[in-house]
Amino acid sequence: MSDSAGDKDHARVAAAADRLIAEIAARGSEVVAQIAAQANQAINDKTVFVDTVTKERATWRSELRAATASLIALLRASGAGSELGLIEVHRLRAEIVLRLNPAGRSVDHEIRDKHPHDRDLHRILDELWTESGTPREAHTELAARLERSVQELLKQEWSVSKREAITGKIAGADTTQTVQDPAHE
Repeated sequence: MSDSAGDKDHARVAAAADRLIAEIAARGSEVVAQIAAQANQAINDKTVFVDTVTKERATWRSELRAATASLIALLRASGAGSELGLIEVHRLRAEIVLRLNPAGRSVDHEIRDKHPHDRDLHRILDELWTESGTPREAHTELAARLERSVQELLKQEWSVSKREAITGKIAGADTTQTVQDPAHE
């Protein structure tokens, strides 16, 4: 084979190699772009999910706070001598109970103890249910206990929401009691 034929073969091989490298680079860029697009979509989906959960938690806290404040006002007014509207008391009680984790009522102590604030609120509200005909002083005491217990639950849930917003990780169903607020440790 002559040098000229060898040079032509070498040039053809080099051109083929260049085309192959260019094609690999183009396909590699496509793959990288697809991976980046999928990663961005996953990040966006997670952000939307965390935002949605955080907003729902805020709504839940607000509604719990409003129902509790109304019930506490009725109980304190009763303690001061006003007539106690039992229908309204029981409606507000139901609004609060329906916002609590039912695990707080579990007969399994291990499950129930993971939700101490819910457990305490269930206990207080059950007392209200069974003692709605009690002396007015009992209403004032129940109102004070309800107020303290809801404050604890709202503080815990606020800490969970802050942690979720900061980390982008949603707390599990049984982890909300263990999440600590670093600002208040």
